[in-house]
Amino acid sequence: MFRRESQAPAIRTAMTGAVCLLFVTAGLAAQAPQEQETVSSADVSEQELEQFTRGLNDVLEIQEELEPQLSSVQDPAQAQQLQQQANARMIEAIKAYGLDVDQYNLISRSLSEDPELNQRFQAMRQKLEELEEEEE
Repeated sequence: MFRRESQAPAIRTAMTGAVCLLFVTAGLAAQAPQEQETVSSADVSEQELEQFTRGLNDVLEIQEELEPQLSSVQDPAQAQQLQQQANARMIEAIKAYGLDVDQYNLISRSLSEDPELNQRFQAMRQKLEELEEEEE
């Protein structure tokens, strides 16, 4: 569910989710170092922004579920297994909204680089939160 937050924590939350998912592709990036690509606000459609925002919400929920499990695990192998399972769930959550991991990560990286995109993201997040409240 969406939570009411000021813009700064919402941005931090978005970036936390992105970092969590970037972990999934970090191994690939390490094999082929390259500049991190971003997109401008004009390059992201409303549909893609909605897909990203809904996917991010699911990613953050998965991350919140994982944190207490990881804090109670002593075995590094078990912690790694939990992280891998969570990463797989995050990828599936993103795909369920019609994005692939590369698209999701591209939009996520771009949020910190493009203030206009970030404003659109905040507006979309607010819109979806209001829709969800109406449904309850």
